[in-house]
Amino acid sequence: MSRPVPHSARTVVLLSGMSVPYYLWAPTQAALAEAGYRVVRYDYYGRGLSDRPDAAYDLDMYDRQLVALLDSLKVSGPIDLAGASMGGVVAADFANRWPERVRSLTLIDPAFATIKGAPFPINVPGLGEYVWTIVAPGPC
Repeated sequence: MSRPVPHSARTVVLLSGMSVPYYLWAPTQAALAEAGYRVVRYDYYGRGLSDRPDAAYDLDMYDRQLVALLDSLKVSGPIDLAGASMGGVVAADFANRWPERVRSLTLIDPAFATIKGAPFPINVPGLGEYVWTIVAPGPC
């Protein structure tokens, strides 16, 4: 049985990729919570079980979503931020915009090929990741 994690505990935010919802982090979330961390994981707008607003799905939107989430949870101190695949892009962008809000940054196989300026279809979230895995020459 898990013990309650105090609101004052160190906060870890886990960002999933675009093709796999927040449940990607279930084992990691359980282990971190058991170790006494406050853990946040969520679906991006338009993914998983989240709302699908009619808006531009870009880094500005994902930044606003994460800021609003942290503010609503009253997370004011620096966070430990981890992102996998496209979550790595969102995490790196957030850390760049809000360095005072980030204690540490962990990127797992970040999908930087889907950033602005990449050619079609690489620049399309989800599709870009899929195409990149097929045409990429191997691990970088």
